[in-house]
Amino acid sequence: MEALVSPVLSLLSQLRAPCIPCPLQATLTNLGQGSSCITISSIYSGIPDSPPVRAKTPALIVLPQGSLENGETGPNLPSFTKLFGSVWRAENDTNIICTDLRWLFILRLSKTNPKAVIYECLRLDPELVAARVVLAAYIHETLPNNAYLTYPQTIAAFDPPTVHGCQVDPSIPMLPDEEVFATHKRHHDFDLYMLMNRPALALQFLRWKSHMQTCVSEIHTVRSGDNLLCSTDGFAKQHHLLVPYWPVDIQTIPTSTMECIRAVARPHALDEPARIRLAASAAFELEISDQLAPGREPRGATVHRCRITSIDGEAILSAGAQNLCVKLFDDRLLDVYPPEEPEEGTVDADADWWVNWSTSEECVRREHVTYQQLSYAQGSLVPWYYGAHKFIRPDGHHLYGILMEYIPDAQMMADIASKSEELEVVYRIELIRNARHLVRAMQYSDVSQHDFHREQFMVLNTPVPHLVMYDFARASTSTKPEKHEQGDYLEMLWLLVRSKLHKGQDGDTFLAHYGEPEVWDMVSGTVPLEEKGGPRWISAQDPFAWVYTVDS
Repeated sequence: MEALVSPVLSLLSQLRAPCIPCPLQATLTNLGQGSSCITISSIYSGIPDSPPVRAKTPALIVLPQGSLENGETGPNLPSFTKLFGSVWRAENDTNIICTDLRWLFILRLSKTNPKAVIYECLRLDPELVAARVVLAAYIHETLPNNAYLTYPQTIAAFDPPTVHGCQVDPSIPMLPDEEVFATHKRHHDFDLYMLMNRPALALQFLRWKSHMQTCVSEIHTVRSGDNLLCSTDGFAKQHHLLVPYWPVDIQTIPTSTMECIRAVARPHALDEPARIRLAASAAFELEISDQLAPGREPRGATVHRCRITSIDGEAILSAGAQNLCVKLFDDRLLDVYPPEEPEEGTVDADADWWVNWSTSEECVRREHVTYQQLSYAQGSLVPWYYGAHKFIRPDGHHLYGILMEYIPDAQMMADIASKSEELEVVYRIELIRNARHLVRAMQYSDVSQHDFHREQFMVLNTPVPHLVMYDFARASTSTKPEKHEQGDYLEMLWLLVRSKLHKGQDGDTFLAHYGEPEVWDMVSGTVPLEEKGGPRWISAQDPFAWVYTVDS
C-alpha cells in the first residue's frame, strides 16, 4: 500500500482546493488468504456552490503475487466472485482495480447487461509507475471538479481590487475639498472601500489627485544637497511586511543560473562595519546628490544617488557608504489613469481604472519582500539591498523608501535598445542568456513582475554582459496558496524582442539562446519574430505527454 497508493493520495491531496481541509484517506481491509481491499475516503463538504458529495472512487483489490499469471486471457472471474460481488452489491457502478503487482485489471459491470463484466488489463512494470498512473487517473475521475489535483487559481491582476468594509452611510456629510486638500498627504489617508462604494467620494479623490498634479514643484522638494533624517527600518515599525507563503529552496535553482549569479557578482556597496552599524541603529542621515533616471514627470517614485553621513549621530567616513541610492515613494503623484471626464457612473467599484490604485506602503512592501526572496541574487542580477526605512524631508513630510546599491557606469536598457543593431551578436547573445537567468531566479524565488518595461533594467558591460533589474514596486510573491504569476518568461522574451536584441539571428537560434519555459510553467503565447519562420507559438513541454487518456 505504501508503494502503490500513498504516493497517489499524497499527490491529489497536496493540490487540493483550499476549501477542503482534509487529505484523502485510505482504509485497508484484510480479505484473508493474502488478499486485501483498499477503499478511499471521499466525502467532501464545504465546496462552494455544491452540496456534500460522496465520490464513487474505485475499490483496489490487491491479490498475492502470481494470482493473475494468466492475465493475457483475462481474470478467472468465478474464483473472484465473492471479492468482486461484495463491492458491486454496495455500489454497482463502482470500478474495481485488481492487481497482483504484476498484472492490473480494471473491471466494471456492463450498463446494458448486468451479468456481463467489462475489463481492461495491463502488464505492470517493476517500479509500478503504470499502476500508480492508472490508480490516480481513476480516482481523480470520480472526484468533484476543482476539488483535488486542482490548478492554483491565478490572481486576476487586471481586475479592480476586492475591498471589504462597513456599509456606506450616504447621510454622513463629506469633508469640503479645501479641508481634504490640506489634510490628506497620501493615498493611505483615504478609505478605498468608501471611495469605491460612494461615487461622490471617488470624484473628490480625483479632484485631490488633480490638485496634487498642479503642486509638483512644491511636492518634489528632495534636491541635491538635501539631508534626510532616516528612521532605520522605520517602515516595519509602523506597517506590516508581507510574509511569503513558499520558502526559497536554493538547491532547486538550476546550476547554470547559480553559476551566472556567481560570475557577475559585485562587492557590497556598504562594507561590513557599516552594515553592522546600520542594522543595529535607530536612525541615520542621508545626503542627497543627483536624481537618477528622472524619466517622465510626475511619477510616484524617484531614485536619488546618496551617501550616509552619520549613523545614530556619529559620523561615518567609510568609503563604502558613498555609493548608495535611495528610492522614495510619494503616491500623491502616482497616476491612477482615471476616466478623461469622470462622473458617478465611471467611478463605481466595477470601474477598470481602480486596478491602478496603489499606495506608497504597498510599493515598499513589494520591493522589500522581493529583495528578501532574491537575497542570494543581490549584488549580481539585482542590486544590493539595505532595507526599507522612513525618510523625513526638509519640509517635514515623511516618505517611505528603500536603500540600495548605486551601480556606476551602468547603461539603461532603453539606451541599449536604440543602438542594439550596432552591438556584436556575441554581446547580444550574452544579454539574452543572462536575461533568462534573471527570469529563472525570479521564478524559482516565487517572484513575478507585473509591468515589464525597459526603464526597470540596467545593462552592465562587465566581462559577462548582463541585466540588472531594480524596480519591483509592481512585483508579487505568494502570500497564499493561490498562484500569482503573470508570465515572466514571455514578458522578458517580448522585452528582448522589442529591444531588438534578437536581430542578426534567426528565430530558432534566438529562442535556443533564451531557452524553453520551465516544464511546470503554464505560459503560452506568440512571439512576434520577423526573421525566418515568422512568429513563434511558445508553450512549455507537456510533462505528461506520455500519458494518454481515452473517454470510456
